[in-house]
Amino acid sequence: MKLFGNSATARPGGPPSGRGDCTDCGGDTENYMLRDDVWFGPVRGRSDTVLCIPCVEGRLRRPLTAADLMPEAIVNDPNSTQWPHTALYRRRAIGWQYRG
Repeated sequence: MKLFGNSATARPGGPPSGRGDCTDCGGDTENYMLRDDVWFGPVRGRSDTVLCIPCVEGRLRRPLTAADLMPEAIVNDPNSTQWPHTALYRRRAIGWQYRG
């Protein structure tokens, strides 16, 4: 799944930063990648959209699940030490498996 065409830099989220990064609420974001059908479908994301997990869930109108996450993106690993994730993300990503 490509979130924003071929751009490797235009991805939703970033490490929890203490800054307001979320397009919708201004809250903190983290690294994750959603499947194209989720991002461009019910989430209605654009190339300049950055969303925190609660705002993604608000746009989905349901909790995020591991099935929504791109399996080819190692950044989605809930146990990653390279990309720290919040407890909320780790709960939502249970069952995610890397398929690179």
